[in-house]
Amino acid sequence: MPGHVGTDIVRNSLRGRGLPDPEQMTHAQLEDLVPAGLRPEGATPEDLRKLLIDASDGFRDKAPVSAAQAAEIILDGVHRYARDRGRHGDSRPGRGRCSYRRRARRRRVRARNLIDGSHGDCLHR
Repeated sequence: MPGHVGTDIVRNSLRGRGLPDPEQMTHAQLEDLVPAGLRPEGATPEDLRKLLIDASDGFRDKAPVSAAQAAEIILDGVHRYARDRGRHGDSRPGRGRCSYRRRARRRRVRARNLIDGSHGDCLHR
C-alpha cells in the first residue's frame, strides 16, 4: 500500500480556505498564512511565497507514489476482490444462510435467558 502519495494537497488546501495559489497571493495573504512565530527570521513575503511553492511542489514531485499510481493500485485491489468474490461466491463469514440461522437462534436464546433470569452460555448451544 502506498504511504506518501504525491498530490497537490497544499494547493488544494489553500483553495479550500478561499486562497489563491501561492504565485497569485498578495503579500498580506502570505503574511497572514504563515504566523510570525513560524516564519524564518527576516523572511520577506517573497521568501514565504518561495517556501510555499517549494513545499507544495516538493510534496507532489518527491513522493514515492504518484496519484495515478495510487489510483491504479487501489483499482487493482478492487478488481481482484470482485473477481475472486465472483469466482468463489460471497465467502465472507457471517453472510450465509447457516450464519443467519445461527444468529437468529442466539438472539432467541438470549431473549429467553433475559426472561427467565438464567445466565447460560448461549454462544455454544
